[in-house]
Amino acid sequence: AAQLCSSCARFAADGEVASVQPALRALIAAVSPSAGTAPGDALAALVALPAEELRVAALRLLLGLAQLEWGALALARCEGLLHLLLHAGAVLTPDELRDKHALASALLKSTAAADVIGAGAATVRQLREYVAAGPFAAQSKAEARPEGPLTL
Repeated sequence: AAQLCSSCARFAADGEVASVQPALRALIAAVSPSAGTAPGDALAALVALPAEELRVAALRLLLGLAQLEWGALALARCEGLLHLLLHAGAVLTPDELRDKHALASALLKSTAAADVIGAGAATVRQLREYVAAGPFAAQSKAEARPEGPLTL
């Protein structure tokens, strides 16, 4: 799916490529484990897992999506993904750090995605700083976040 996203981004003007976009959107939607979880957030959660194969696959799929205008717009609405990009959470390999950085860069290339995040917002400013600093820039540790509403 990651390679398909990347190919679609490169050949977006091709009519045959455009015809597979609905199927690709359906495939991406199927990634979500529940109706309340965006596919981008579900993929971002996979990056935190200890299995390197899952982290690599999730990062590459996210990067491929970010290269498509509709994918970048969908990802810009994912709080979990933005949290992943702006904080040091999981221990990532150098290649995974490069993919994470490329993902942030691809999101910023989409002016529509930056507008969805909020063009003047602190999040966009932080993303720009991260992209300018490079893939190995030190990032703050993520604050503890509850998985869901707390009930007693």
